[in-house]
Amino acid sequence: MKKKQLLFYFLVIGLITAGFCQDNSRRVLTTGAFTGIKTYSNIEVNLISSDVNKIIATGPNSDLIVVSIKDGNLKIRTSRGDIFNQEATKIDLYFNSTLNSISAYQGSKIKSFLRLDQTKLILFASTNSKIDLCVNLQRLDTQVGLGGKIYLTGEVVNHELYFHSGGICEAESLKTEQSKIRGILGGYAYINAKTLLDANIVSGVLRVFGKPNKIITNKKFGGKIYSE
Repeated sequence: MKKKQLLFYFLVIGLITAGFCQDNSRRVLTTGAFTGIKTYSNIEVNLISSDVNKIIATGPNSDLIVVSIKDGNLKIRTSRGDIFNQEATKIDLYFNSTLNSISAYQGSKIKSFLRLDQTKLILFASTNSKIDLCVNLQRLDTQVGLGGKIYLTGEVVNHELYFHSGGICEAESLKTEQSKIRGILGGYAYINAKTLLDANIVSGVLRVFGKPNKIITNKKFGGKIYSE
């Protein structure tokens, strides 16, 4: 009987402790207005259009999240963290205004389950970070390098892409009217253009989908361009 009571006691304590740990791993923050996003520190961000600006953070380092706004850019990072814990801190980022720029650094990841419908957007991914978005835009400027990866779907009228130093942009499912591509120092890109392709590839690889009506290309130092 005593063994059963002792076992029950430890079970209750364990459940209470687990509940406290779970509560402590969730953090809610409100923010001021912003039009740009910059993420760091291996965090994973899910963008959610809303009527408020707020952050819901979960994960092992959620209590270490540091948020600041400078020149309209919301910066999200952790102040430090457990280097032995491989679980990333996850963030649901609610925003209520048009985003002019989205940038990912230091292994962070940015995605959205909804399509971003607006006039223009700037994307930047570097240092093993990742951006995965569906967009509907008039103009898109994309820069990816140093092991960064950008995955794009949707429709864009004018797309300007610069990839370098092992950067990857997979946008064969992003239908564009005109695409201007610059690639140097390795890396590769997949693009889809209908009317015009203007590509300058120096030691990189470009795969072209969509059979554009007009093609202007320049290849140097082992640069490669393939038509699919």
